[in-house]
Amino acid sequence: MHFCVCSIPLYMAVSLIYGAEVSKELTPLWVFGPLIVALYIRILRGFCALYVLCLKQTLQIVGNLPTYYVVAYNYIAHGKLKEEVRARVWQPVVDIKNLDYKELSRRKMKDFQEWMMEKYVDIVESVWPYYCRTIRFLKRANII
Repeated sequence: MHFCVCSIPLYMAVSLIYGAEVSKELTPLWVFGPLIVALYIRILRGFCALYVLCLKQTLQIVGNLPTYYVVAYNYIAHGKLKEEVRARVWQPVVDIKNLDYKELSRRKMKDFQEWMMEKYVDIVESVWPYYCRTIRFLKRANII
């Protein structure tokens, strides 16, 4: 809104000093200039708001740093970190190494067969009404 207040007197001044031809050529500047400046100001305000948010979050984390340190120290000192690493990193590796591939492939094949049977039943159920209709038609036509 402030840009319109500033741009109208400038437009009038340019029109009076340089003539209508120059102000006509500058019409896109007079129209889009304030909009572009307003957009830049909005973007700048957004960046400033993001900066303030990041600063607040950083100050909150720095304020809670002693608490985080105590929790981490207790976690490491009581051996919980070692247990977590063992449970989350090494145990899956051991499980993969000890995997019975024949049993796994049998189980996957059985799952696949069950899935295929379900799909087959779905197809048969979807085709069944058309099949019955075709048989009735063939009986009426004395083909069967």
